[in-house]
Amino acid sequence: MNEKGYTLIELLAVVVILAIISAIAVAGIGRLIEQSRERGFVTQALHLKEAANLFITNSRVDNPDSIPEKVTYKTLYEKGFIEKVTDPFTDNELDPKKNETYVDMYSNGSVKVVCLKGEQKTLCQSTSNLTVDKIE
Repeated sequence: MNEKGYTLIELLAVVVILAIISAIAVAGIGRLIEQSRERGFVTQALHLKEAANLFITNSRVDNPDSIPEKVTYKTLYEKGFIEKVTDPFTDNELDPKKNETYVDMYSNGSVKVVCLKGEQKTLCQSTSNLTVDKIE
């Protein structure tokens, strides 16, 4: 009976330890994925801001006295200033014709507020305060 090997209790202990470690790792990876999606959402809002800035600059060349108060995602897309926006939470492209995303402008033509409306989340914030904790 001097056979060397592991007992059932030792094997079960190893399996339990591995299960605990994997549960912790899965929870941590899940949070990292969510943070990446949130950062991607803010990045999309910043892209909208830059597209609106380009649109306003272009509009000023054609008509210096006419600065729109609001620029919609639909307008930016139709005029070729932005590609379709992909919602990082669902990986679906937002339809410019149906989506209510917009950029509010000051009277001098600078961006006041970006409001990105995704399928599940919304971010409406002044461009100086665009952070992941503002996503609702």
